[in-house]
Parts: sequence; structure tokens; C-alpha cells
Amino acid sequence: MAFEKRRKILFDTDIGDDIDDAFALALIASSPEIECVAVTTVFRNVVQRGKIALSVLDDYGIKDIPVYPGLIGQYGKDRIFKYEQFDEQGMPIVAHYGEDMAHYKLQEKNGVDVILENIAKYGKELEIVAVGPLTNVAEAIKKDPALFAQVGGLVIMGGNINPDVTEWNIRWDPEAARTVLSFPGVPKKIIGTDITKQVTFNDEDLQFFRLNLDGSRARLRRMMEIWIKNINVNPVMHDPLVVGTLVCEFCKYQKKYAYVCLDRNQNGAAGETWYFDRKVVCSEEIEVAVEVDNRAFMEFLKERICAK
Repeated sequence: MAFEKRRKILFDTDIGDDIDDAFALALIASSPEIECVAVTTVFRNVVQRGKIALSVLDDYGIKDIPVYPGLIGQYGKDRIFKYEQFDEQGMPIVAHYGEDMAHYKLQEKNGVDVILENIAKYGKELEIVAVGPLTNVAEAIKKDPALFAQVGGLVIMGGNINPDVTEWNIRWDPEAARTVLSFPGVPKKIIGTDITKQVTFNDEDLQFFRLNLDGSRARLRRMMEIWIKNINVNPVMHDPLVVGTLVCEFCKYQKKYAYVCLDRNQNGAAGETWYFDRKVVCSEEIEVAVEVDNRAFMEFLKERICAK
């Protein structure tokens, strides 16, 4: 079922490592039901990530969505991937970045300030869609919690309903995740990898995108092939599913209380997300995805981002 109301969002992303962020941004650009007021980048080389975002928007004919670099996080210059290379400033070169993106210009404001400015401007109309580590969002909360409380909602890709699994976005900044998930008064939805892994490309899906991402969308296909070469798995549409739920009811949810572990002294690994049926310390209510119509979503994704 599609929603009737147009959704006004700010998209916070770590685009450029996994291919799913780029597909998610392409889906935003292809969905008239979504009005994206800004894109903010997070985690490590945020400038290159911003230029990747601008290139995807440009390839889909979108030139009026501003892109802002956010925070690099505490692991900004650490080696994470074995294939990774670094620039002269010691910053990691993002896997999907190419010299054909170098000319794109980001906005000068910091992404954290942009989050707060847009909340001040749009209030309850605005939803933040966060599909990377939650560093920018947590910093916005810390900087002005009273203003942040006016946002209309948070839609997050992160976590896993299995308490023994640490998911990427939560793991790389668990302190930020706890700050965000325990912030009171703001409606929150979260879709974890126990759900998003159900929207993995099968071989037929992969062949479809290889054949139909052509013309101005060929750069997205090139980035997809880089991902497959580096990781040797079919792409998983974690972040596009989050975006897709803004348009149609692809997921079913249950209300839980989310708790983020920070270290093993709490009997869990840093970054584990635990969900409870009752309130516990450092937790707030959140809607957790528990079911997805994976094939309906995949057909929707194909139709949208490959439309001529």
C-alpha cells in the first residue's frame, strides 16, 4: 500500500563503500513521493562521499538537492578494508569514488548544523533518514536537544534483532547510536540486517540491473561492479529498503525498547542492539521491522531506478 502524503526528508549517508547507499539515493531521486531537502555525509572521507552523492543525483537529473559534509568519526583515518588506499592527507579513498567526480562542489556548512537548521525550518514536517553511522545525528542532539526534539521522526537502517549480532552502522559508533536511540519524544523506526538481508539481489536481479543501468545511469552500474569485485557477493539493498518504506508499506513493525551495548562489561559486545518489551535503562520506544515483502520491494526498486 502506498502512502498518500509526500515525505520531506534529510538523508544522512555513508555512501561510497557498500553500493546500497547509491541505490538508495537513486531511489530518492526517482520517487516523486519524496522531497529531499538536503544530503549529509558521515564517516571517514566525507568529502569524497559527498561528491559521489552529487554524481548520483546528477546522473538522475537532480541538481537542486544540496550536499554537505558531516563528521568523519573516531575511525576517520583507520584502515578498515584490505583493498583500501589513502590520499596524501591520510584519508581513505572511498571505493566508489572516481576522478570523474572530482569537479563536484559540496556546500560549505557542516552537516550537523544543516540537520539542526532544517529542523528549525520544517519542524514536524521533516524526517531524518539515517543510513550510516549515527555520528551526525547524535552530535545534532548533543548540540541542541530542545531543537532536535521538534523533528518529525527518524527512520534508521541499523542493528539486528538478534542480540548477538553487531551491525555495521551501530558498530562504528555505538555511543552515537545509544544517544540517538535513547533520545525521548521523537518517533523512530529502525530496519535491521535481519530484514534487509532478505532483499539481496538474486542472479536474475543482478542481471536485470547490469542490462538496464545504462546511459546516464552507467556510473551506478560501474560502482555496483566495484562492490561485487571487492566483496565477492551480490548486493544487499539495506538502504534502498529504508527509502522504499517511505513510499509503500513494504515492512511490518513491532514496538520495542531499544538498548545499545557499549562494551563487554555490559555482557554484550559494543554495537549490539538489544530489544525489550518493556522500558530499561538508556532505552526508548521504537518501531522495529520484523517482516518484509521482499519481492514486491525488489520489483518496485527495478521499476523506479531503471525507468527511462
